[in-house]
Amino acid sequence: MSNFHNEANEIMDNIDEGLKNIQRAGELREEQIE
Repeated sequence: MSNFHNEANEIMDNIDEGLKNIQRAGELREEQIE
């Protein structure tokens, strides 16, 4: 059970990091448009 918990935490971290990257990319794109 704890192994599954660790994997779930890792997946959540990866999703969190991915969302931050998407947000950063969106901000960069907005700067380029201006």
